[in-house]
Amino acid sequence: MKFSTPVTFFSVQQSISHDAKLLILGSCFAENMGEKLSSNKFNTVANPFGIIYNPISIANSLTHILNEYDFNPSCRS
Repeated sequence: MKFSTPVTFFSVQQSISHDAKLLILGSCFAENMGEKLSSNKFNTVANPFGIIYNPISIANSLTHILNEYDFNPSCRS
């Protein structure tokens, strides 16, 4: 009887370098990974909207970022 699952790792052509700008969104796992990357001198922003668990909220956050949404009510017309 096997009590483990074999996992095959594939190599990728692109790796993360310290020159990369990283945006990490998601759960507390994303928060912890962002802290680890930042502590190792990576240019990282982790969960600027707080911890998010569902894909719809993550998609909405990305839409706000990409559209440069301004959350300051005094700046809206």
